[in-house]
Amino acid sequence: MPLGDEVADRLLADVDPERRTECWWFVLETGALIEGDRGGGVALLSHLGLTRAIGWFLSRSTMSRWIDRLDAWLAGKRSWLSRFVPDGPAPRRYP
Repeated sequence: MPLGDEVADRLLADVDPERRTECWWFVLETGALIEGDRGGGVALLSHLGLTRAIGWFLSRSTMSRWIDRLDAWLAGKRSWLSRFVPDGPAPRRYP
């Protein structure tokens, strides 16, 4: 969801406004926050049905930092990757 969304403001209330834009954030059902560049990728994989086993394996190995590096590299390729994503609003399927 966009950072300007009122729900995002509520979920990220404990994060300094300057830090909110440094990376993406994964919010657990409990309200716990995980920074996208500090384990968020593995946490996300662990919570998605099709990638749960991969996330479980990565969370128990030392590969989390490699996933974070892959995420940083992909973020640098965002303009190139965006041509594969259709224009328009993203679906809103969070609770």
